[in-house]
Amino acid sequence: MAAGIGVVALSSFAYFGLSADGDAADLRRTCAPNCAPDRVDAVRSKLVLANVSLGVGVAAFGVAGALWLLKGSAPPPSSSLRLDVVPTHGRGAAVVATFSAP
Repeated sequence: MAAGIGVVALSSFAYFGLSADGDAADLRRTCAPNCAPDRVDAVRSKLVLANVSLGVGVAAFGVAGALWLLKGSAPPPSSSLRLDVVPTHGRGAAVVATFSAP
C-alpha cells in the first residue's frame, strides 16, 4: 500500500514539476520581469504541489522499505499426518490416521 502511494505521489511530482517548469519558461519568454501576479502565483502553486508530492513520495517509499525490511518471514503452513494405534473392544487394535491441512 505504501509503495502504491509512493508511485502516485512521485507521478504527481513529475506532472506538477514539469508543468511548472514549462509555465515558468513561458513566463520568462513572454513577460518577465513584469508578469501578472496571477500567472506567477499559478506557477508557484504548481511548484509547491510538486515539492509536497516529492516529500510524500519519498516518505511513502521509506515506509514501504521499512515495512519490507522489518516484516518477519512466517514459516509456510504445513500439513501433518498422525497415526495412532488404539485398542478396540476385545483383543484387537486399530490404526487411526488423522490428516490436518493448513
